Formats: sequence, C-alpha cells, structure tokens
Amino acid sequence: MTTWDVELAARVGGAVRALREGHQPKLSAAKLAEATERCGYALTKAQISDLELGRKKTVTVPEVIALALALNVSPVQLLYPALPDGEVEVWPGHKTRSILATQWFSGEIIASEASDYPNDATPERQVSERVGVDPIVRSRELERYRHRVLSLATSMAEYDLESARRRGDPAAIDVAKTLLATYREVDKQVRDFVVQEMAAMMTAGMDVRPDEGIDELYLEAMKRAKGDDA
Repeated sequence: MTTWDVELAARVGGAVRALREGHQPKLSAAKLAEATERCGYALTKAQISDLELGRKKTVTVPEVIALALALNVSPVQLLYPALPDGEVEVWPGHKTRSILATQWFSGEIIASEASDYPNDATPERQVSERVGVDPIVRSRELERYRHRVLSLATSMAEYDLESARRRGDPAAIDVAKTLLATYREVDKQVRDFVVQEMAAMMTAGMDVRPDEGIDELYLEAMKRAKGDDA
C-alpha cells in the first residue's frame, strides 16, 4: 500500500459522500448500500462509511463502478471529482488537472499529453502510447459513425419530396430532390467508412459485432476482412 492509492481511495470516498449528501432527497449510506445491491454488486453501509471517512484505505474497480452506477454518475467522476481544473495525482508522482486525468483515463489522450508541464516524453514513447489507445479511439469513432448511419436525414428528405409532389409544388420538388441526392451521397460515404473501419478492426483482431439496424454492413465488413470482394 502506498500514499498514492490511499489518497485515491480517500478522493473517491469524498466524492461519494458529496454526491450522496447532495442527492435530492438526501441519500443515506444505508440507502446507497441498497442501491449498490440493486446494481448487482452490493457494498455494505459499513464499507461505504469507512470509505467516506478514510478508514477504508483502498478502493477496487468493481466498487467504483457499483458506486457510480448507484449514484447515477460516470465512474471517472468519482476518481477525479475536482473537474475541470482541480489538481490530482493521476498516477504516482504525476500531478495534473482533473480534466486531463479524465481524458487520459478514457483514452482521449495519451499519458505524455496528460500534463500542463514540460515532460521528457520521446517521440518513440509517444508512438508506443498512441498504439495503446488506438483501439479506444477507433471504437469511439466507429460508434459515432454507426449512429449517423441510423440517422433519419435521408428518410426525412424522401418524405419531404413525396409531400412536395403531392402538393404539386415544382420549386419545393427541386429543393427536395437536391437535398435527397446530397443526403444519399453522404449516407453512402458514411456507410462505406463504417464497413471499411469494421473490416480493418476485424483484421486487427478487435471484437466487432453486428449492430441492430446495420447488420448488412457487418456482413460486408466480414467479406472485406476475409479478402472476399465478391
């Protein structure tokens, strides 16, 4: 046990207490314990009290997740509660702003970027760190584009075109046709990107699975990953 992990547990305990007491209506330690049980990983009232008062010197990942779920916050908010600019010792001997610690923890930036101060990170180290966060970055980007695939822009443009035709409005028909053509081209580009990225992630051994509404893209990605363009 080190000073750093004890301080981390104390920070989480302080965040839990502040969130619990600020809850409307105020949430007792006993009620929070019941909430963690409903979440599937029960902490006792005594464990929660010990964590809040600093008597519990360590905190586990399952405990952080269960408490965050019960308190309806992100787990990272318990780890770095002094957002955005409160100083935190993100790992032993390295202090930085809480927002940078949060971004590093969630894979948005690499370790050598999690500092406002000059560091001795070499280009080789930065390349290595970027490889380490690449699956997270790529997964986040894929999820963003998956959502766009399921957007209603093209459907709405088709509806507008049909409505304009029923009204017999030539100007509105021309506008709707132009918008529909644009949305269809954007939709095609997005779908091509999703297939390409899923195929590349499959080839790299990442765990990619079909998503509701875009199963056909998953099947196309599987073909590309296998080198089957048929």
